Amino acid sequence: MGVNPVWVLMSLLSALLWAAASLVDKLAVNWEYRTLEILPATYTAGFLVVAWRQQNLSELWQPQYILSGAVLAFFSLLNAFTLLMALRCGNIGLVSVVAGSHCIITAGVAQLLLNEQLHLGQWCAILLAFLGLALVSGST
Repeated sequence: MGVNPVWVLMSLLSALLWAAASLVDKLAVNWEYRTLEILPATYTAGFLVVAWRQQNLSELWQPQYILSGAVLAFFSLLNAFTLLMALRCGNIGLVSVVAGSHCIITAGVAQLLLNEQLHLGQWCAILLAFLGLALVSGST
């Protein structure tokens, strides 16, 4: 069984896209946080684990998966840029509450657009996590 060159190319592309996101993170915070350097390796390792567990690698290279991966990388890059710019320009407590609301927004949008059903316990966990974030960021 030979190595598919598309698999190698997409692995490298994944690493490059996450490296770009990490670079934006570093530039936005003036290279202060060394942990951001491992982000490209982390996401590429995750991709490799998914590929390793896939029984048929050709299934991974369908256009919808490649497109969704590129869109994910783009939004991750955009998220890193906007979040760090918000942190540089605003109150960290308020930014963390707004950014922390993503779990509520994601669950709501998934329910509306994808007809995904969350159990009451899941909604309670989401709301408790958000409430905890709001309480911690609001304390002095």
